[in-house]
Amino acid sequence: MVDGVAANVGDRLIYAATRQLLDHFKVDWHIHDPYEPSDDDLLLLFGGGNLGSGYHAEVKRRQAAIAQRKPTIILPQSAYGQEAVCEAIVYLREPSGKRFFPEARLAPDMALAYLHAPFVPNRAGAFFLRQDSEGRFRTADWQSRSVGDPIQFARSPEDYVGLAGSYEYIVTDRLHFAIAAMMNGVPTTLIPNRTPKNRGMWETWLGDLGCRWAESPSHTEFW
Repeated sequence: MVDGVAANVGDRLIYAATRQLLDHFKVDWHIHDPYEPSDDDLLLLFGGGNLGSGYHAEVKRRQAAIAQRKPTIILPQSAYGQEAVCEAIVYLREPSGKRFFPEARLAPDMALAYLHAPFVPNRAGAFFLRQDSEGRFRTADWQSRSVGDPIQFARSPEDYVGLAGSYEYIVTDRLHFAIAAMMNGVPTTLIPNRTPKNRGMWETWLGDLGCRWAESPSHTEFW
């Protein structure tokens, strides 16, 4: 298995869920450095990345693995543009990416498979916003109302899920924080970021699992 660069705790949640799933099905696996030669039967590439995106470190890891010419599976991703995948099997987590990879298969984000002991809420509801380039609501007015970017408050997947589970309800544009809240049965509203990811995930998977959608924070419980 090839991990990504784990740029934030949401990525680490995806990787942890992948490991749990492989262990559940008793798959013989190990972590492989894509820049080293491989004698493995198959390479399983990290989920949660963005094909054809500006996340160059992730693209380089995928390309290094694919260049080894091993049978390769790319776990569920978003896709925002073309990227060479040779004969790799590609899984997408929302349908919009199929215009770039029409042969791709649709599958849920791996984080939805994460197993954990549920947490009991001990705080009122909260509003969390991204503070990076994917955030749509980055003006001072919106940011002043936000608790902060949730990735700042947790390092491990368990901590992230625990943070989300400690609130009575969550409104956020962080996809995996919304998923972490849903894992705990916390009422959750997802709002858009600057990519099609949130809306696509909500329409394809999360809406049926009870997550609510709002086009803006002003359309949520807080306003």
